[in-house]
Amino acid sequence: MDKALFDKYKNEMDASYDSLWSSAQHFSDRGFGYCLVMDDDFASVCNSYFVGGGYADIDIVTVDEYQNKGLATLTGVAFIEHCLNHNLVPNYNCDAGNERSIQLAKKLGFAKKYDFPMLWWHQDQSIISDYLKRFNY
Repeated sequence: MDKALFDKYKNEMDASYDSLWSSAQHFSDRGFGYCLVMDDDFASVCNSYFVGGGYADIDIVTVDEYQNKGLATLTGVAFIEHCLNHNLVPNYNCDAGNERSIQLAKKLGFAKKYDFPMLWWHQDQSIISDYLKRFNY
């Protein structure tokens, strides 16, 4: 993912990347990502949510209309290969209620190590409510 795609992703898909990476240049210098684009729109994206200490945390999303087509697997494999080629250990964390993410993690070769409680705050409480409803909490 180059700087232009990073900015497009941040602006169109996930504004939280603005607080994770101070700029597209910072992401380009320290992070990395892979994406599949269909008709100038993102179909599937796998970015580094965090890189440090020899680890790279996976953040992966596939747009609803493109799910169940193997695209998340493709971007995830590219991410993992990048990690292995750069002496980074890929790290996969997901919500215990997100069964699709758990299945993808297994498909990519990850094994469950442990559970830990998650505290989540968002300024827009409807985002949290929608998430909890989506995963039947």
